[in-house]
Amino acid sequence: MMSTKRILLAASAGAAVLLGAACGTTNSSGSSTSTTAAAVDPTVQEALVHMVEEEKLAHDVYVTLAIDSDLRMFDRISEAEARHEDEVRSLLDRYDVADPTEGNGIGEFTNPAFSDLFDQLVAQGSTSDDAARQVGIAIEELDIDDLESRLDGTLPDDVTQVFERLLAGSQRHLAAFTK
Repeated sequence: MMSTKRILLAASAGAAVLLGAACGTTNSSGSSTSTTAAAVDPTVQEALVHMVEEEKLAHDVYVTLAIDSDLRMFDRISEAEARHEDEVRSLLDRYDVADPTEGNGIGEFTNPAFSDLFDQLVAQGSTSDDAARQVGIAIEELDIDDLESRLDGTLPDDVTQVFERLLAGSQRHLAAFTK
């Protein structure tokens, strides 16, 4: 079985491959097409596409674990994750980048690596409340690592501001899970 970190790294790599299809930058024959999104820096596109799916992952895992768990924190934190998704979606709209989460239900992702990670985390977290809490810790630690790696000074100010808010939120969520 693949480790959580390796699956997330695969999700990150897969996001770059799926980015062209999600943004309409290639057609079925592999030729370039002209879209407004194509004018956006590819690093910004990848970051936004990846982060909206990562925030959806956290939301979907927490909603799913809340059903069978006695931990009320999953309800509160899943609501915060939905707000995080909305913040990233506003950036997707601003930069005219297609939303890879549009129309996807709970546990459905454009990037198959996120689907695999969802299945793995739900299976791990469904065994006990302690296991669910450990899954929450793993998700927030991965989210923190991912956000910190993207906050390197190369993103536009508005994206940086949103990612900094997401980082602060993930740090609060991690504190709640480790309490």
